[in-house]
Amino acid sequence: MVQVFVAGQTSMQRNKKNLESVKKSKEIIESPKMSSINRFAMDMTKIDDEHLYLLRGHLLIEEKLRELINSKSKKPDAFNEARLTFNQVLCIAKALYWQKDTDWLWQGLTILNNTRNSLSHKPEHEKYDGYIDAFLKLSEKINTDKFSNDKNFGRKFRLLMAIAFFYCNLSASLFEQA
Repeated sequence: MVQVFVAGQTSMQRNKKNLESVKKSKEIIESPKMSSINRFAMDMTKIDDEHLYLLRGHLLIEEKLRELINSKSKKPDAFNEARLTFNQVLCIAKALYWQKDTDWLWQGLTILNNTRNSLSHKPEHEKYDGYIDAFLKLSEKINTDKFSNDKNFGRKFRLLMAIAFFYCNLSASLFEQA
């Protein structure tokens, strides 16, 4: 077998490293840590409506907030039996996880909740568009990814990307604990 020597490595060594990298990536993608992000992606890509993005994203974020609280709870069943609103769950999670550099996260989730409430309880509410714009503006200020913030994609896509950004940041809080 002929081996090519490039930059201190043979082609066989590079191929072995690439194979190990692919295996590691597969393990990460299939890990329990990633299951919620995979679920988010699967659920949200089935939708093509701004209001449904908002409602489904709000629900998935609430589930993630509850998961965060449960991870610090000595008796999660006691918490799960409480009939708490999104805002109450958000306040508890913020009390447990707040850090100075995460103010934007809690502010964004509050705006998201106000947006959802505006849509659900007052469908003709004049503040709905303002809430969406505030949520997008905050997300785009923090998330500097040019693809997610490209105004050419339109509001619906940018909303999906903003919700995903907040969801992934909540998931990262769980990853850091594991």
